[in-house]
Amino acid sequence: MGGGIYGVMLTLEAVLRGLRPLLLERHDFGGATSFNSLRIVHGGLRYLQTLDLKRHVESVQERRWFLANFPDLASPLPCLMPLYGKGVRRKSIFRAAMLINDLLSINRNDGVREDRSIPRGKVISKAETVAAFPDVDATNLQGAALWHDAAIPDSQRVVMELLRWAAHYGADAANYMQVSALSIKDNVVGGVVAQDRESGSEWSFRAPVVINSAGPWSEDMAEKMGGKADRWFWPSLAWNILTDKPALSECALALTPPRAGGPTYFLHPWKGRLLIGTGHAPWNGAVDNPSTSGEQIEATLDDINASVPGLALTPANVERVFAGLLPAAGPHSARLSTKPAVVDHSKSGGPRGLVSICGVKFTTARRVAAHTLDKVFGAKRAGGGSGSPRPHAAQAWQSGTVDFSDDGANQRYREGLGRLVADESPMNLRDVVFRRTDLWESPDLALRLAPKICDSFAWREDRKEAELAALGEELARPDSR
Repeated sequence: MGGGIYGVMLTLEAVLRGLRPLLLERHDFGGATSFNSLRIVHGGLRYLQTLDLKRHVESVQERRWFLANFPDLASPLPCLMPLYGKGVRRKSIFRAAMLINDLLSINRNDGVREDRSIPRGKVISKAETVAAFPDVDATNLQGAALWHDAAIPDSQRVVMELLRWAAHYGADAANYMQVSALSIKDNVVGGVVAQDRESGSEWSFRAPVVINSAGPWSEDMAEKMGGKADRWFWPSLAWNILTDKPALSECALALTPPRAGGPTYFLHPWKGRLLIGTGHAPWNGAVDNPSTSGEQIEATLDDINASVPGLALTPANVERVFAGLLPAAGPHSARLSTKPAVVDHSKSGGPRGLVSICGVKFTTARRVAAHTLDKVFGAKRAGGGSGSPRPHAAQAWQSGTVDFSDDGANQRYREGLGRLVADESPMNLRDVVFRRTDLWESPDLALRLAPKICDSFAWREDRKEAELAALGEELARPDSR
């Protein structure tokens, strides 16, 4: 239950182990927090500061997995942190950190294509730093740390390609299918009852294990189904801000505002544009449709302006805010949990066969899925080997590569969109624009193509008009759902 990145990874891992998974999602696949990430796969360098070597190694391994299996969607991303000789941010300390990072990630490129390999980290000079980041605050600048993580600029396509991979080997997945109840006999799970939100019809599915991966909704789902356990999801709000400013560097910039206790932000050069992440705050509201306040956005922009003199960002520069809920370390906290939760509800009197999971990072979703399946089914059969390679990727989803003045290219792109509609179960225009393609990045183009996309659905005129209106409203929203 739950078709975000964790539910999708569970589905893939399960089918590659020879199991027969069914994924049910009440909205569309890859929405909510999964869509609103910073679009970076981190390699765990940050964990060296707290000597959390286990999480460091795990992050390196998962970054390698993405680069090896998705060379079309993941690529090395240079990251630069200016060093001013204060605290731990000294050249001598980061030389040691880069060396330790490289030693702990000695196998980081095993199975990775040469053009997707991660180079060694290093400390560069002040002149090299200014060349890489011309707008850097040069006052007391000593140099910078330079390392590489991985970028997944179209994370929505990563989710869909994971699902295509799972389906290729026999997994089933249904969006807009709301689970309403567990089938239970003698306190043992026998399956679920679900309602098709499109047709209104009710379905029963048999299964000896139900894994609740509904993210921020996981506690509510478990409680409705008789799952008993201590709390495992205290929501915290996380947000990333896409601006209309060009990227400040070809590197992702790790910047900390010059104030006591200031957080470190990553300024991602996402498709040549400035994407700022990540802000955090406690969340005490409902888990549906979390959103940032104007004060939170302005505070984030103030921090970035203080870090980059002369940038002068204002709310008018904000094009979209990607907000979602992540598990906090405790109630009313902005500090994220440091580990995922895997809850077997039978251990506290709930039905046997109901398990809930809650993860923190996009990067480590596959590892959490594998650990969950190990815990539930016991046998540690590794998935994703040479016997189950990823099938060919979908085509014709990248609008940025199309010359729309060429009638032939225009027609081929529209035909490709038609195949996506047929193959990937979008139920409305918003599914196509936001979670099957990159059209959401160009609202004018999306609205121009939308009537033709409607032709791929068997809709009456009144439904087409409603879909076009709903898409226009969604594209005009400053936040993503």
